[in-house]
Amino acid sequence: MTVAKIAPASPFCTLPERAYQFDAGLDVFAAQSRLILHGEIIAVRLGFKMALEPGYEAQIRPRSSIAKKGITIPNSPGTIDAGYRDEVQVLLQNTRLSKFQVNTGDKIAQMVIKKVPEVGIEIVEPEALPRSMRGTGGFGSSGDYQFWVQCSMAPSYFCIFEKCEYWSKIASICKWSLTPCEQGAH
Repeated sequence: MTVAKIAPASPFCTLPERAYQFDAGLDVFAAQSRLILHGEIIAVRLGFKMALEPGYEAQIRPRSSIAKKGITIPNSPGTIDAGYRDEVQVLLQNTRLSKFQVNTGDKIAQMVIKKVPEVGIEIVEPEALPRSMRGTGGFGSSGDYQFWVQCSMAPSYFCIFEKCEYWSKIASICKWSLTPCEQGAH
């Protein structure tokens, strides 16, 4: 089944290809030479356009061989939507302390084509969202500073403990059977 049609968009294009028969990703190649200075983010042309069947996307991901040299894709994975028809490009970022040269024909990323499930969304008021263990915890909230325990008397509520040197003793003494009134977290 063909889900992608790929067409050259540059005389310097090397078309995407799999290195090995059953690889998930297709290697993509630079269609231009670019010098990337330390800390710089640049767009590198890949020299091809593509059309994906509805319900599919292409993801542009870093290659480990270039990532270990300090070159990464800052918006990884980059998404190419089914309706996009212009030349595909890759954003590369140099995290090295020195400059990095990209040459025409270099393998610079990999492209994985994936089926995208069709999902529906419902717009609701914030109060209508169900509670969760994570709640409003953002960056770093799953670290080891606190932990949640589901309440035995109100399973839809969770109690939060700040971890300290005695946290494992607290957990074993309480045997995870806290009531909402014991913590007052709700």
